[in-house]
Amino acid sequence: MPRRKDRRNLIYALTDPRDGVIRYIGKSVDGMNRPLHHAKESELNHAPNTHKTRWIRQLKAIGLSYAILIVEELQEASLLNERERWWISLARAWGCQLTNATDGGEGTYGWHPSPETIAKNSAAHKGIRLSQEVRAAIARGHIGLKKSAETKEKIGAAHRGRKKSPEQVAKMRARRGTALPETRAKISAAKKGKPLSATHRAHMSAAQKGRPGRTMSDEHKAKLRSANLGRSLSPEHRAKLSAAHRGKAWSEQRQRRVSEAWVKKHVLARVTPPSMRLNLLGTATQNDLRARDDARKHSLKQEQKFRRIVRLRNRTVSEHTRTKLRDYQVRKWANLRSLRFLGTPRRERIVRGDAHYSRVHPEKLQRGEARPAAKLTEDKVREIRRRYPSEIGSELAKEFGISTTCISGIVRGLRWKHVAN
Repeated sequence: MPRRKDRRNLIYALTDPRDGVIRYIGKSVDGMNRPLHHAKESELNHAPNTHKTRWIRQLKAIGLSYAILIVEELQEASLLNERERWWISLARAWGCQLTNATDGGEGTYGWHPSPETIAKNSAAHKGIRLSQEVRAAIARGHIGLKKSAETKEKIGAAHRGRKKSPEQVAKMRARRGTALPETRAKISAAKKGKPLSATHRAHMSAAQKGRPGRTMSDEHKAKLRSANLGRSLSPEHRAKLSAAHRGKAWSEQRQRRVSEAWVKKHVLARVTPPSMRLNLLGTATQNDLRARDDARKHSLKQEQKFRRIVRLRNRTVSEHTRTKLRDYQVRKWANLRSLRFLGTPRRERIVRGDAHYSRVHPEKLQRGEARPAAKLTEDKVREIRRRYPSEIGSELAKEFGISTTCISGIVRGLRWKHVAN
């Protein structure tokens, strides 16, 4: 027999025939078809093992069936979820022992699984590794999702005081440093410029205090040095650092390093007055000393200019640049320590004119087609000069694979001068 079409929007109740008490409240968009379907659904072998299904099967076992009560009929289907939740809350307020697993409406709102169910689900999902696609989908679902203060407090309370097992610690240590460069760049960009709260700073300070034997690797030191190279601190930051280090006891190794740095900066680099230098050197003249002072000032200006360029171009300096600067500093300190040269060094002679190497030995210079990057030969150059008056320069440039500027230079005699017509 074909199923009767019924398109009414109903809120219905299933009552127990033994005492007439309401045991289930549901909604239907096809009239009485949905309430009647509960009996057929409970007869299936794969029917869900819910409180409602067990109650219907119990009635069938003693030869009874539930009764259907129309509670409300609605004109619009969009109101069914709201009205179903309202009728369920009202029935529970009356003291009805409903078999509804949720508070009504769409989804599982109001459903609280038992501890046994939670334990079974946890045991079933342990050891299951999610694929990269599933992890990416979960990550996309959490992007831009802000947690409420209550949720953050629950997560913090759940992890507070929780100790990790040795296996978990070993896994975390083995996984350290294996993140992809893209992931590290994202984390760095997300944390860059992010202000830390006073509570967070206090936690970090308390965690770092009293950690004995903490040593950094050479790579870590090099990264910190390159990150802080050329970085200028604000007056407030300098004041905080000064207040934090005031009254702090230094180790002997640190005292020795600071002393050596101070000697390099204030003693070795100090310029001795000319009168004292005359007494020490004896044969030096006033002009020689003044010239050497001028040379040293020029060297310092060049160094400051180099440092300023490096600071402006990039805060992180490459290893080659650091090595170059370090060698420059070594040579500078060696010259300041020696104090042996008495006069200014002679200027390097620059040969010009007919005495230049290109004029003295023209045969040793690579010219024309002898150069590795040459695109033309002497025959092609002569052909270009011969064809130019009658043909356009752009057509010749396309034919020989060169620019129109090069064609113009060849024709005017500015290029390939050694090739005669």
